[in-house]
Amino acid sequence: MSLSAFRFGSRRRHALWRLFFLQAALVAVAPTAVATGSAQQDSVPLRILERRLRVTRDAQGDYRVVESIFVRIETASETPELPEPLALVELQPGADNVRGLGGDVAPGQVAFLAPLVVLSGLLPQRDVQLAFTYRLSRSALSLVLTTPREVRALLVEVDKGSLEVRPDPALTRDADGGAPSRPHRTYVADELAPGTTLTLEFVSSRVDPRQRFAVLVLTSLLALAAAVWVWRRA
Repeated sequence: MSLSAFRFGSRRRHALWRLFFLQAALVAVAPTAVATGSAQQDSVPLRILERRLRVTRDAQGDYRVVESIFVRIETASETPELPEPLALVELQPGADNVRGLGGDVAPGQVAFLAPLVVLSGLLPQRDVQLAFTYRLSRSALSLVLTTPREVRALLVEVDKGSLEVRPDPALTRDADGGAPSRPHRTYVADELAPGTTLTLEFVSSRVDPRQRFAVLVLTSLLALAAAVWVWRRA
């Protein structure tokens, strides 16, 4: 074997050994990184006691969701300050026009870092209620509810005057409520584990103007055909 061939073989073996050790190091580090990230998430002393949503449709046919969340920060401080934004819920793809509505915190403390709604800053007390709203296009097929944290109670109020939904089996039908002019249907679920996803399929109760026009045209044609048939038999 020539000297050049020997050197090439040595370099190739060294490269293979370096690749082997690099892969081994990545395998060893990856679980540690995942575990560290999980530990940071679990170490945040925040619990979602209640998650309440109101779902309606606007004049353009888009879906508008208003959400109120009641959270508890389990710390010794009477006015806890969050060192970094804490993820509360995850919004589905297509959600836009997200904005905080305030509550016990300033609207700017509730932000949207897609796909997560997060809470940050100094809180006035350990138990706080906050609210935000977002929009879903009229082309959306369902409302998808996902949370990275445990939720003790979930309530979804659906405006009966503008839409209907087909709920996830995990959601239980509750008593209807609301004012006579704005009645709503309520669905509830309790003790949701972190990462749980529930879906409410949209079933519109409004008649599409195009469908109304098509029905009118078909009715007119049937009436005309009936008139011609009667005239021929006369």
